[in-house]
Amino acid sequence: MSAAALSVETEYAAIPLRAGDLPVLSAQLAPAATNDEVMRLFSENPGLHGVAVVDQGRPIGLINRNDFFGYFARPFHRDLFLQKSCRSLMNSRPAIVEREASLAEVGAVVSAAGPKGLSDGLVITEGGRYRGLCEGLAVLRALTALQSQQHAQLLSSIDYASTIQSALLTESRKALTAAFGQHGHALVWRPRDVVGGDCFFAVRDEAGVLFGLIDCTGHGVPGALLTSIAISETNRLTARPELRADPSALLGELNRRVKAALNQEREDGEVQADDGMDAVFLRLDAGSATIRAASAKLPIFIVSAAGEIEQVKGARKGLGYRDTALDQQWPEIVIPAGPGDRIFLATDGVADQIGQATPMAFGWRRFAAALGKAAGEPIAAQAAAALAALEAWQGDEPRRDDISILGATLADLAL
Repeated sequence: MSAAALSVETEYAAIPLRAGDLPVLSAQLAPAATNDEVMRLFSENPGLHGVAVVDQGRPIGLINRNDFFGYFARPFHRDLFLQKSCRSLMNSRPAIVEREASLAEVGAVVSAAGPKGLSDGLVITEGGRYRGLCEGLAVLRALTALQSQQHAQLLSSIDYASTIQSALLTESRKALTAAFGQHGHALVWRPRDVVGGDCFFAVRDEAGVLFGLIDCTGHGVPGALLTSIAISETNRLTARPELRADPSALLGELNRRVKAALNQEREDGEVQADDGMDAVFLRLDAGSATIRAASAKLPIFIVSAAGEIEQVKGARKGLGYRDTALDQQWPEIVIPAGPGDRIFLATDGVADQIGQATPMAFGWRRFAAALGKAAGEPIAAQAAAALAALEAWQGDEPRRDDISILGATLADLAL
């Protein structure tokens, strides 16, 4: 091998997947080359950022252009070191990867090398033998392109997941419309992100309707995964007529299913997660003067035709959490159903939203007041008024959580 050799390879994949796909310069020097030869090589190739020192086909060091000229800018260094071996000024521990290494592995090696990893570049080998030198900027561009591609793929996947999540709620939408009519109920379902941790549920039979809201731990993708558990398990449980008719028993069974699904009751006593959900279910039968309900933490609002509001608080235990017993029971709530009464349910994303002008939570009191103020409006407009009040309170403050509101006019039960 001559003392100095230089060639360029530029053809590579649009987004490199491995080190061997990166653009490389085959710039190399033998250990016998002097610093004077290094200087000539850099002078004749202004775009060359560095050169590898290769001994019998194996890289032993790297010389960075800027570091090299900076060293010789010092007084007397040209006279003292120009004729010395290039080994004297090389970085003997350059960043090196095999050409089959993935781009993720390349990123890890460059990151471990610190600032020198980007300024010096990357030595690429094949079976330990020198393959070429890739500029740090080229590595950074490749990593950025890969990250952008992965981000686009992730967003596409999440968008499709949103379609799936909406599809899982289709039957509940149909059941609400069938039970209360198109204008007899109101539904606001607004995930904070593309997908979310809130869901609603409704199932109708020949005697009446069971409906409610479920607020799972978190939001975004983690919350959405929990909603898939909540929806599928609630569907299985409400296939049993006795659970469709008993919201309290339904919550108890759902708690057991969720804890089993999240592996929170292991024989060795270890707990893997502390996730769960808040939930409220109501059962309304045709011709009945009362509503049977049960709630794990979520409130129930009864709004009279005159705008008077009663809030019924849910029990303090949520479903599926580590400190919720496997045999936990939620008490039954019996609510008188007066003529023209409306029932509203909401998840805690409504109450917990911080305001822009006033840095405190919106709270259930303001939510109830907004419902009462719009009591004379159609139920959809009443729910919209409550949402508008929340949004006015929020202003430019970022949304904290998913938001769901479900309302039903009791007189409109159509079976």
